[in-house]
Amino acid sequence: MHTLSRFSAATACLLSFTCLAQAQTSNWTQTGSGTYNWSDAANWSNGVPNANNATAVFSNAGADASKTVTVAGTITVQQLLINATQANPLTISGGTIRVRNVGGGGGSLSPIVVGSYTTPVTHTISSTIDLDGSSGIRVFSAGTNATLNLAGQLINSASNATYVVAGGGTTVLSGNNAGFNSTLQTTGAGTTLTVNGTVGSPVTVGNGTTLNGTGTINGPVTVNDGTVGGNLTVSSLSLSGATNYTSLVGGTPASPVNQKVTINGALIAQPGTTLNFNLVDDGTLVPGGTYTITLLDAASISGLTAGQVNATATNFGFSGTPLATIDSTNGNVNLTFTVVPEPATVLGIGAASLGALGLVRRRRAARA
Repeated sequence: MHTLSRFSAATACLLSFTCLAQAQTSNWTQTGSGTYNWSDAANWSNGVPNANNATAVFSNAGADASKTVTVAGTITVQQLLINATQANPLTISGGTIRVRNVGGGGGSLSPIVVGSYTTPVTHTISSTIDLDGSSGIRVFSAGTNATLNLAGQLINSASNATYVVAGGGTTVLSGNNAGFNSTLQTTGAGTTLTVNGTVGSPVTVGNGTTLNGTGTINGPVTVNDGTVGGNLTVSSLSLSGATNYTSLVGGTPASPVNQKVTINGALIAQPGTTLNFNLVDDGTLVPGGTYTITLLDAASISGLTAGQVNATATNFGFSGTPLATIDSTNGNVNLTFTVVPEPATVLGIGAASLGALGLVRRRRAARA
């Protein structure tokens, strides 16, 4: 298994725009909103990017310039770069974008790079992304406040490739990528990989990064001091270090509702693992209610005890200490907790009690 330290030197050039020096760079020139054709030369400086050494750069969108760029057939680039000045949503749809693994400035360019923004923005690519049978290490980078939604299919015939998800923003895989089995690796504080579709890849979640979503990962998932969330289904789950898990919870004590990870195979906790659950009230928790919820549902569990499980709450409180149980027979990690009544509820109960007490005293005084 690769470790994150192996990627630091390899990604230094990949994440640096100085790597563009050897590329033929074409900048998008349309600043208005609307739907445009990739192949229209009027939309680009320096010619339409469709060559092995081409870099397609989207920037300078202008105010309210949300745009859709359509691709017909297959176009070829060695990098797609969406700059920080493209601060309104960009959608690229149709056809296939072939991203060549061509050396540039000391190494292969990152296939897709998105800049950082002061406010959140989402760019969506629903075209098929053909990664050119690449082996070795390559990077998908989305900067702070950026969401890169890869809604189409990822294609790569090489199973020995590693794709690093980096940049401090969010990369979403929402297409059907069951046949994509290159390793996925998250790195860099704040980086999130969201799987809402299907991938066949092994996934490693690094320190300070997050894996979440509602999709299926048919490869093994390894979490090293990272965070897991959502309603994922994974083939197996290995935990080490301080693993964090965030889940929305709600419903009634009789019918609780919460996010959980379903593990078709084994849940394995390495020595020294702690599992820290953060529960977030979705607004429907019943004050004073006692809930038992399943947060991890596996075929088997090893290396994890109740003493390694901790729980905190966001926007509500616990009465006493939540009780963690490991159900090895059913492969479940469960948590039982009682919701502290909201202050307004407690005050209302107290006021009602005082009012009732005052009424009793007045009746007694009247009888006297």
